[in-house]
This record gives sequence, C-alpha cells and structure tokens, in this order.
Amino acid sequence: MDWTALRNLALLRGQLRVSLTPRCNFKCWFCHNEGDVPPPYTHLHRDVQPRRQELIADDYASVMRSLIDAGLKRVYFTGGEPLSSPLAREVLTRLPVRAPDVSYTLITNGALVRTHQEWLATTALDKVKVSLHYFSDESLQAIAHTRVGINAVLDGIEAAREVFERVELNTLLQRENEHEILPILEFALSRLLASAVHRVG
Repeated sequence: MDWTALRNLALLRGQLRVSLTPRCNFKCWFCHNEGDVPPPYTHLHRDVQPRRQELIADDYASVMRSLIDAGLKRVYFTGGEPLSSPLAREVLTRLPVRAPDVSYTLITNGALVRTHQEWLATTALDKVKVSLHYFSDESLQAIAHTRVGINAVLDGIEAAREVFERVELNTLLQRENEHEILPILEFALSRLLASAVHRVG
C-alpha cells in the first residue's frame, strides 16, 4: 500500500472511496466496479473473477482512522453493492471517531437497505446515496439485468429515509430510461430528495 500517496490525498482533503466488495446483485452495463472486473463481465465470463478480498474489518478501520487523522474529510463506501459484503455490518458500525467536518456516505442500489435497516440505523453514516437509473421493472431489467423488482429499490429508498436525514438519488440518463426521467425527478421532489442526473457520454 502506498501510504505516501494516501496521506497526500488526505492532506489535500480529498475523498476516499472504500469498495467493500466487487460483487453485486445487479449487472448494470455501465458499471466500472471501482476498477475491478464489472459484474456484467463476470456474468458472461465465469472464468474471469474480481480480485480476492484481502482486507478484514480491522484493516478498513485502521486505514480510515489514519487518513482522517491526516486530514481526510470524505469517505464513500461503494462496491459492487456494499451491502452484499459480509464485512458491511462490521465495518459500517465501527466507523472511526471523526471531526464534525468529516462525512461518511454509503452508495447503494437500494435493494438491500430494508433488509439491513436495523443495524444501518446504528451507524455514523451521514448520507445514503441511492443509484436510481430506472423507474419500472422493464427498465430495471434492461439496465441492471436482475430479477429484483423496482418495488424493492423504491422500498429501500423509503427505508433509508426512515433512518437517515440525508438521502440522495443518482441517475444516469440513457436510452433505456429517458422516458422515465420526469417520473424519477417527480419522485425525488415529492420526497425532498436531492438528485443528480448524468448523461451517458
């Protein structure tokens, strides 16, 4: 691990993206998987798998604590789908003590939030950001290639709102969902959710 580079990042008050797992229950075609092998590729090519998990919960806590002490301000927990990681609960319920200007954000597809809501409510997370690139079973299937229904995602957003003050939506505008952008924005506005829409390309 290049500690000099990490400490320089902290001193610049940058952001640290912590990938808890490369695995995901969705297979969105545009997923970059934080530089690991994306889920759609592993689904098509079973012989190509993501890197093996090498860190344990204590390692995550130690790295974060050191970087926060050095000046790091923003930590984002990603995947894959972070809530599908067996380490998620142990890591997120043991976040280092932090200064008031340090924030922790969970980035999730939302489908597993309700399942983990009870222990998520005990974490020091400041914000949950849900990727909502679809607003129907049809567009969810077309984009994420999953058997999970849209109701599980929308219920996950509601579950997050029940326990976190700050919940945001992130949407990637593409051909498969362009007809749903207005309903997504209306959904966000009706619940006073911050939202960001990005376009492919």
